[in-house]
Amino acid sequence: VYTPRRYESFARVGYEQNPVVWACVRKVAEAVARVPYLLYRDEGADRQEVESHPLLDLMRRPSPTVSWADFSRAAVSFRLLSGNAFFERVDAGRRPRELHV
Repeated sequence: VYTPRRYESFARVGYEQNPVVWACVRKVAEAVARVPYLLYRDEGADRQEVESHPLLDLMRRPSPTVSWADFSRAAVSFRLLSGNAFFERVDAGRRPRELHV
């Protein structure tokens, strides 16, 4: 019997019920979450690292209950399992305040 062609079914059978797939997805997601991120200001031939910026603050803490590592692991896992990863931005005023996978 074939699994119905729906994302939920594929994820359940291929990820939740298969320890090898689960371990592979987890290892890739954790490796990506450990990659350091840097922000640069490009001014022609002179690139300068930016130490303080609202984007860096948002990446350090995408939402009040989620760290960057958790956010990154979730995004990579969704991408590996479904082929896409989508983010929702929550604004407060004119600035983004939260990111959710």
